[in-house]
Amino acid sequence: MKKVNLLIFCFGFLFFANAQDKSLDIILKEKNRYLSHDFTQNGLSYFITGNDKSKTDLNVFCYDSDFNLKFTKNFISKYEGLPAFFGRGMNDSQVYYDFQPTISGKYTLLYDDDLVQDENGNTKVFEHDGGKFFKDFNTKFFINNDNFSCFFGYKKVGKKNEDSKEVYFYRYDLNDLSKKIIELKFPEFQALISTSPDNNKNAKKDKEEKSQKWEVAQFDNNQFLMINKELNKERTQNQYNIVSYDYEGNVVKTLSIPIKLKGKYFALSDSGLGTRTIIYSSMYNAGLLSEFATGNVYVEGNNEFYYIYGLYSNTKSSQINKVNFNGFYIYKYNSNGELVWKNEKEIVDSNGFNTTQRPIAVSVDFVLINGNQIGLNMSSFHEEYAQMFLLSSLDGKIIKNKKHDFKIEALKLNAIRVKAFPTGYTLNSYENKNFDINTAFASFLNPKVDTFLKSKTKEDLNYNAKITKNAIYMIEEDTKEKDFRLLKFNF
Repeated sequence: MKKVNLLIFCFGFLFFANAQDKSLDIILKEKNRYLSHDFTQNGLSYFITGNDKSKTDLNVFCYDSDFNLKFTKNFISKYEGLPAFFGRGMNDSQVYYDFQPTISGKYTLLYDDDLVQDENGNTKVFEHDGGKFFKDFNTKFFINNDNFSCFFGYKKVGKKNEDSKEVYFYRYDLNDLSKKIIELKFPEFQALISTSPDNNKNAKKDKEEKSQKWEVAQFDNNQFLMINKELNKERTQNQYNIVSYDYEGNVVKTLSIPIKLKGKYFALSDSGLGTRTIIYSSMYNAGLLSEFATGNVYVEGNNEFYYIYGLYSNTKSSQINKVNFNGFYIYKYNSNGELVWKNEKEIVDSNGFNTTQRPIAVSVDFVLINGNQIGLNMSSFHEEYAQMFLLSSLDGKIIKNKKHDFKIEALKLNAIRVKAFPTGYTLNSYENKNFDINTAFASFLNPKVDTFLKSKTKEDLNYNAKITKNAIYMIEEDTKEKDFRLLKFNF
């Protein structure tokens, strides 16, 4: 395709020769480069470009789920690229503009410029660090919905700025930029599993401080779910204490779900919990996972169903952060916490999954697609494998599964920062192409993606993917031509 000195968008519909359902070609104008992209769960696509001047001429483009242009915004940005001799810049563009759209794209947070952008592209100043109002608050983690940016942590008290023992969340209203600090009150739960006071070395201290550990598991525009978990000493029983809050800090619902494994042991993995746990005195970090990381919960609909999932081992390791995996578990519960079905699936893979591993390197990704199917992906960037499963959400039966072995080009995987178009995964099935792990997972879940990738003979193509309930959205980078393409594959 011939380049011109404008940013041109060529819209492509589904043809019999193409596997994708929609596509949009993007050609960068002269002296412009890719800076960032993102997709929302409802299918909005964002693409950001800039030129090579010290003060970047920034262009933000937003498209709807059919790749119709919703808005474009151009302004002089404070963003500056990194030098070519540092990190990914040695081989690729020095990219990464730090931004994040909210759940359905009502707002876009442009962190590098301290701006918030509405769905029409209008911007206003957004002090994402809270300014003076926020200076006495110690943030542990944050979430963004369509109306609020919420930071969870503690107030600083006393001359030494020590953390208070009470947990608060700092609510920043994206509509009118008002600020509010709200204390979270955690209800007490009855123990439904057999626990031991020596479950961890700090149990006595925790009890004296009335310490609890809580973490946000999932959120939407109406409520957020916080999880408190209890693991018994033998690691055979796990209790999920779930509290739903509205954004005024009021408790909407509480639920306790006990899980017991027979002849198996809960094992740690990076499934979304256990990496940012609120503790009254500190926070887990230092490259290790906490006991929270023995699984996660996915909530379907308005607390209609709860899926609890994770990995297990047939042997109990003396080092909880070092393990041999033997399989996965998924338990489905209704809104009352009653078991609907369960699946404990053994995986035999002596060259990957069953080898001794560090759990922090093993990711477990759970997606609910098409209303009645579950995708589960267990991958290790250290051992370089992925075990993928497709199950029915109605009865838990396995529809298909596949193992991928891959190689990683670390420079492309790590990039400058996590979001700087990380690819790096190469698979024998798709020669001369670099993926993120989501693209490999997408090719397993949707045959259209597999057909598309196998049909591409051109070298030097990079792919990132976003898997949503109804479709897969991808971005294709042609590194030689410096062109990009947005792709959509319906389920």
